[in-house]
Amino acid sequence: LSTTLEKCCERHFFWNINACLGTSPDAVDVGTDKWYVEWKTSTCVQDCVGESPCGGIAESWEQLYSSKDQCCDKRLPWVNKCRYL
Repeated sequence: LSTTLEKCCERHFFWNINACLGTSPDAVDVGTDKWYVEWKTSTCVQDCVGESPCGGIAESWEQLYSSKDQCCDKRLPWVNKCRYL
């Protein structure tokens, strides 16, 4: 095992160290797992790729929150069903 990510990338992915480190335009963005508003459905979704509650990768302008409750309270307080969708 390598002691750091850099050493692991240098050893096993020497041909594309930047992608391994996540510093390349080719690197895949996986999101933050924080929450943001999905305006089409009037609910909050997670900044991740996959099945619900993931809503895809948030745009750079999206305000992110640490929980769905916080997102609903701050951005959609008038939508009672926000927490349950």
